[in-house]
Amino acid sequence: MSGKHHDKVVASIAAALEPMRDGMTVLVGGFGLSGNAEALIAGVLERGVRDLTLVSNNAGNLGKGLARWLQAGIIKKVICSYIGNNEDLHTRMASGEVAVEITPQGTLAECDHLVDVGAIDPDDVHLPGIFVHRIIHVPEHENAFEYRTVRKRSI
Repeated sequence: MSGKHHDKVVASIAAALEPMRDGMTVLVGGFGLSGNAEALIAGVLERGVRDLTLVSNNAGNLGKGLARWLQAGIIKKVICSYIGNNEDLHTRMASGEVAVEITPQGTLAECDHLVDVGAIDPDDVHLPGIFVHRIIHVPEHENAFEYRTVRKRSI
């Protein structure tokens, strides 16, 4: 990787999460369970931070993805665009344990393929580098989805 943003690439989950502290606001990409940064989600739990404000499309579901943070009790507020049938969030919202703010739909997305500067047309990049503080390349991940619906095709 070359260019002025090369120093944002870190070698480990621990290095990517080193600046995390209690009470921070964390933006997490993905849509539903797809595109979640599973390695970083687990790393945050291992780090032991608390009282986080989560900004994401949703807060996981079915006990997966960001629902793990809800189950661990480390989130104080969720800013999301979709609650859906996430029982972990519904339960904590109803009890007052977690504050919820609904915002218009929009997502940011964690990295499947790390490429050199110039390999992608700048017009195809939708997240300016100024908003990116660290990059960790995790090519192997679950990439879960919530529900698989299939039907027989008509002939």
